[in-house]
Amino acid sequence: MMSGESLNENQCVPCIKLILPGNLGFLRVVDRVSDSVAEYMGFDEEERNAIAISVVEAGTNAIQHGCDCDETRCVTISFYMEGERIRITVEDPGSGFDPDAKDCVLEETGVCRGRGLAIMKAMMDEVLFHFQGGTSITLLKRKSVASQNTGT
Repeated sequence: MMSGESLNENQCVPCIKLILPGNLGFLRVVDRVSDSVAEYMGFDEEERNAIAISVVEAGTNAIQHGCDCDETRCVTISFYMEGERIRITVEDPGSGFDPDAKDCVLEETGVCRGRGLAIMKAMMDEVLFHFQGGTSITLLKRKSVASQNTGT
């Protein structure tokens, strides 16, 4: 569905939903599901990689910051297959963050962290944030004209 379109009561938007414990080990599952859904939808390899990388980045943030790597807390990742675009939401119980904050923050270890948001914004068509009752990031990617024309 494109922005401004609405579903009639007979339409169903196919959705795959993952509910994962706050454990970084589950990111392999997220990567495989992201790539599989994007391939099923006909995104080309470059687009599939962009989608998978972005979803793994969002999942990493959700597990690390929203769940504090606590396996008793959950992250929900939903993949909505909307014709020529995919919409992915990543939800966690965290209190949120400043999406306009500096992209790279130097930690005590001397490692620069915080590039994930910049990566997601560069690879996806839209990245939206919602901070009510937890944190939610929505990632949107439309098929390229080449993918639409070839069906791959």
